[in-house]
Amino acid sequence: MEIKNNIFFITGCSGIGFGSIMVKKLLLRGDCVAATSRNKIKLIEDISLDENDQFLPIEMNLADEDNVKKAIEKCIEKFGRIDILVSNAAMGILGPLEETTDKDVRNLFDINFFGPLNLIRNSLPYLRNNQYLNNNNNNNNNNNNNNNNNNNNNNNNNNNNNNILKLNGPRIIIIDSICGYSSLFKGCSIYCSSKFALHAISETMSLELKPFNIHCCNIAPGYFQTNFISSCLIPENRIPDYKDTHSFLDEIVQLNGSRFQGDISKAVDVIINISLSHSPPNHVLVGSDAFELFDLKYKKLTNDILINKEICSNTDK
Repeated sequence: MEIKNNIFFITGCSGIGFGSIMVKKLLLRGDCVAATSRNKIKLIEDISLDENDQFLPIEMNLADEDNVKKAIEKCIEKFGRIDILVSNAAMGILGPLEETTDKDVRNLFDINFFGPLNLIRNSLPYLRNNQYLNNNNNNNNNNNNNNNNNNNNNNNNNNNNNNILKLNGPRIIIIDSICGYSSLFKGCSIYCSSKFALHAISETMSLELKPFNIHCCNIAPGYFQTNFISSCLIPENRIPDYKDTHSFLDEIVQLNGSRFQGDISKAVDVIINISLSHSPPNHVLVGSDAFELFDLKYKKLTNDILINKEICSNTDK
């Protein structure tokens, strides 16, 4: 039997963060969710729900492509399709570049960049061939005309299915970060570079997937209090010459997001609304601080580029 609700596949759903809150809100809405985490037991505990008709908890290692394929296949086996793919999982490193090791950097890119590529690459065949959404636009007018003549019970059923009727194609939602636009933060170069890379992939992918009516939306939140900072890797061997950067990072870790102004519940509501909108834009900022940081970065970028425009543009044949 074909499921009429929206079907989400979301990574990074354990702990206190965007993923777990999003899962809970979507389930309350009546949507179906395949939620992943590195630890299935902890995922079930954090969501406070065992597997049921709406909810599929999956243990998945983003860095293992075969494991990612199997997780996607489990979702297809249970729900029949994926409507909205949400790439949310991430990790961080807090330390100057010189203090980081090659192994640590590669591990971070496995989760923050290559992991999402594994996820998207192996989901695309199912997104491209999502017949339910591909046929949805053709059926909407007929369904609406028929529903006008139905009784109250049928109208209620139409209201329950209204969200899925609004979708005009599958979508890929990448929960990025304002750090994917601005890397003006001491000690965050590795994390920011992974987010810049993901941002670039999202831009190009939106062009590649347009013929298939797959919407690609890169959502960059500002700062919200989650368990992200407390889970960040801090290099073991600190170099004393970076004491100013260490002081800055130590304060961030100590405060653990307690001074961040963002309300994560409100942010997740925004993300869900954009995910379900008729035509999600490729670029979305979430949080007043994200807009402030974006403005600062691009003022600096514009100034740096234009200051030497006359000299640097005089290079044509």
